Amino acid sequence: MPPLTKQPFFDLAEDVAIQGYNESHEVVYWNLASERLYGYTRQEALGQTLENLIIPDSMRAQVRSEIDAWLANGVPPLGGFLKLNKKDRSLVEVHSSHIFTRNEDGSVTMYCIDLVAEQATSLPSVFSAERKLNE
Repeated sequence: MPPLTKQPFFDLAEDVAIQGYNESHEVVYWNLASERLYGYTRQEALGQTLENLIIPDSMRAQVRSEIDAWLANGVPPLGGFLKLNKKDRSLVEVHSSHIFTRNEDGSVTMYCIDLVAEQATSLPSVFSAERKLNE
């Protein structure tokens, strides 16, 4: 699990879906907004891999490669607009951004912060400068 100091802060983001993944790509954090957005409860999501949970088949190799590059040489995956799977396998378009933290035990956690595309497009133009994936 991520350090306890982050969880209460992330839980305050009621309308922003935040997920945490460990170095094995497994879910270690899943907030209530993620439950509403993707349809999986926290209990269903914890321990599942990112790729098997919300990444469409056509994007899995790219996502694995980007996360592995981050782990190997600190190059984080770019944020951008993505179409991701919901529990019912319908797609939802989100803007996904990433935060990386080093935990007290030396492990790292990648947090994804996902906004529904309509929410993201109403924010400042910084989002329009990022690449658009999975069009």
